[in-house]
Amino acid sequence: MSKTPGLVIKGGAYYYRRGVPEDIRPAFKNKREVWITLRASDRRQASEAARAAAAEVDRQFRAVRQKVDSALHDAPSEAAIVADTTMQSIVQDYFYRLEKATVGYPEQTDRDNLDVELGQLLEGDAAVPHVSSIAVRLAEENELPISLPVQSRSLPLQRVATEQSSDRSLVRLVELVRRAEIEHVKRRLDRLEGEDGDKPHDPLFSSVSTILPPPPKARMRSTLGEAIHRFETDPTRADLSEAAAQKYILPFRALRELLGEDKILADIDRADCVEAFELLSMIPANIKKKRKYDGLSLRETAALSQETNDQRISATTLRNHAHHISSFFNWAIRKGILTANPATRMTVGAKGAPSTRKPFALSQLNTLFAALSKWSEGFAGKKWSPLIALFSGMRLGEIATLRVNDVRTIDDTICFVLVETEERRLKTPGATRNVPVHPELVRLGLLRHVEVRRDESGDSARLFPDLAGDTQRQIVDVFQKRFSYFISRLPGFDGRGAGVSFHSFRHSFRDALREAGVPIDATRTLGGWARSGGVEERYGQGTRPATLAKWMDKVSYPGLALPAALYDQRRS
Repeated sequence: MSKTPGLVIKGGAYYYRRGVPEDIRPAFKNKREVWITLRASDRRQASEAARAAAAEVDRQFRAVRQKVDSALHDAPSEAAIVADTTMQSIVQDYFYRLEKATVGYPEQTDRDNLDVELGQLLEGDAAVPHVSSIAVRLAEENELPISLPVQSRSLPLQRVATEQSSDRSLVRLVELVRRAEIEHVKRRLDRLEGEDGDKPHDPLFSSVSTILPPPPKARMRSTLGEAIHRFETDPTRADLSEAAAQKYILPFRALRELLGEDKILADIDRADCVEAFELLSMIPANIKKKRKYDGLSLRETAALSQETNDQRISATTLRNHAHHISSFFNWAIRKGILTANPATRMTVGAKGAPSTRKPFALSQLNTLFAALSKWSEGFAGKKWSPLIALFSGMRLGEIATLRVNDVRTIDDTICFVLVETEERRLKTPGATRNVPVHPELVRLGLLRHVEVRRDESGDSARLFPDLAGDTQRQIVDVFQKRFSYFISRLPGFDGRGAGVSFHSFRHSFRDALREAGVPIDATRTLGGWARSGGVEERYGQGTRPATLAKWMDKVSYPGLALPAALYDQRRS
């Protein structure tokens, strides 16, 4: 006859003996064990009575634990709620994987082993140290903020739970793992009796079944504070500039102040995001420069701003804040810690400010290029950057990081080959492209410059080494400032308020494409603009460079007068 878990004989009498789990001992007057007299005259009757007693004790433990779990959820400490729900989710996921890994039904010969294992688990026996080992592994895998005892993987369950850990979260996690192991053994015993094995015994696993989708994973219970920290330290965002990181400071501050660090990210709804957006709308402009707001919360800042009638942040800045909040939630979706974005389209219906960027007027282009030779004397990068921008629509960062080998023949067409590299970051996926070299750039002598650089320094050399700076960001920042100062002193540009910048070449190029009647798909390809996302755009290889070259040849600027000094007399 197989051993019945908990059945003991003492002084000739049969008893059912069961250890009381530590987390519910206060409900049993802190007793470590319960003993039930079975009043049976032989072992067969005692075994039947022991099974009945086990069922009753299970019921009592379940009832007490439901009260404990409910109390944890109702407790005023948000941190305790987060910790417990996170650990429960982790253990439910572990149990689901444990069940899925158990192939087929156990054999009848396994009953003895299962009965013994169940008895040890129910008793919290020192013979099942694997429970504490599993708990430690789960804590490490999920990066839980739990203090793990030294050599805890090899310690008996009781010592991990009582002697070796000063962190009560580990005690709780060990107990949850023990419950998962008990549930697993009970379901296996059900299968021995011919049942399907998906009937829950412990309410913690009532929604976990091998025939259902897996339970939500623990990472779905990340807190706002945890998610923001992970976002700020994400290695895939390490190449972003410090200025880019600064843009998230106020949006994150609003979310933290309104919702708290311990708010479950998945519980943040649309109303929470709108409240943060409305708070940001009341913040004064240039808050960092106004000392009277130092040390105040955003609510206090907004209130004081209303009293003093300070100018609020612009509509454009407010839309940027909304965009950054939405971008953060989109990042969380990509990382698998969220399933929906509660902050999408918060500014729909808002009247957009007119673009501060505009194309150059023809008169401005003629004035600019008339002065370009003198301004760029001795500096090839200063000369060629505006010309390439006008006749290709390329961004300054794309031009500044060109290497000699980036100008080469593709599909019998000489192209600028733009791909992302360690030193060149492209703005969008569509920015990876081949841009045919405009015939006017060839007439100006660009290919001759490419060959000279190749002979001097090789294919991998920078095409314009005279542009100051070591990184793409540095080169762009320095050139932007120098170019802006250059055009601000030209007649017809009205100083710094002209509303044009180096990026205006890109706007001029877009207008030239329109005037040339270039099809929209070729236009998007040439400029590296985002595509519409239509289904048809996922078909085919895209427009060939040879075809793009035919459209590029049509791009012109009627009335543009490039001075002879810009042309290399040794033209290629």
